[in-house]
Amino acid sequence: MPRTPPPEVVASWPAPNFVNPETRGPAKDIVTVILWAIVSIIIILRIYTRRYISQRVGWDDVLITVAYVTATAFLIVGIFVEHGYGWGGIFGISPKTTFLVSFTLFDIATTFTKLSVLALVYRLATPVSTRIRRFVVFLIALNLTGMIVYVILLFSQCQPLSDYWEFFKPADQRRCLTESRGILIAGIWNTSMDFVVIILPMIVILRSKTLSRRQLTLVIALFATGWLACLAGIVRTVLMYISTTSADFDFTWHSWISWFASAIELFLGIICVSIPATRPFFVRYLPRFFEPLQSPSQASPRERLVGDAESGFSKATEHDHEVPIVFVREVPIPVNLNKPLPPLSLGIRGD
Repeated sequence: MPRTPPPEVVASWPAPNFVNPETRGPAKDIVTVILWAIVSIIIILRIYTRRYISQRVGWDDVLITVAYVTATAFLIVGIFVEHGYGWGGIFGISPKTTFLVSFTLFDIATTFTKLSVLALVYRLATPVSTRIRRFVVFLIALNLTGMIVYVILLFSQCQPLSDYWEFFKPADQRRCLTESRGILIAGIWNTSMDFVVIILPMIVILRSKTLSRRQLTLVIALFATGWLACLAGIVRTVLMYISTTSADFDFTWHSWISWFASAIELFLGIICVSIPATRPFFVRYLPRFFEPLQSPSQASPRERLVGDAESGFSKATEHDHEVPIVFVREVPIPVNLNKPLPPLSLGIRGD
């Protein structure tokens, strides 16, 4: 719960200014809307690629779409909370249940982003290792359990729930869990899962032994962009902890920057997860700038027929792989003009 400020801290606050209050400015809205637009374009390209180029939509696409829809709701709620309840304003009016909804949407969106990666890893690990597949199933169950437990604790941390936003109710009359401790634990858990989910695909790729060194470098570089989301998660956890333990008890002012970091982490995660899946689109429509990860000369005839799976992340099969982009040029059969002509038969029979 947000802490109850002591009387001496309340006495130090300036008088509320509801006419022209000091705010953080529009930077958060501008940056997050731009990130959302980029995410929207990438998601559209991903679905188009899987539907019309790969001709197969997988569970990873369904899960990342759920994450995108939830992230969009998180953005809308965040903007509404700031302009309706005072995030980013000094000692503004506190958000009520909408604030808890924002936490819930963030947790669902980040969880489904990780589930999308795990669904992809499960498919890629099929020909590689049964042990990795079992570990992926364990991680899926672990992330789903963590999400459910977090949401339950979020809405049951105060009894009654209205005590959550009753800031000025005496602390001994508020029956709530310590919010700062819960936020720190949840942040560490979420960021730790981010690191595991980013490292796991790299392990599968390295063990697949189907790509050259250049191809491995490219694929790992695509997945390594997820480290940006992991770093954003660390920053978000620190800022969230600061906002719930600040000496001035100004929760609404400090929540602005922590929500900003949460949005950046969320959108970066979706971008990093979806970029590898869009590569076949650029290979087809911008072949001068993007070449296939596996050239036709390196692949077997069957692999050339069915193409790369996941832009060349694993060995091709008839059901899982992308439609190949192969430009076939007819090669003329050489003609030997010096070869002697066959004997000429005129069909005349002698007597």
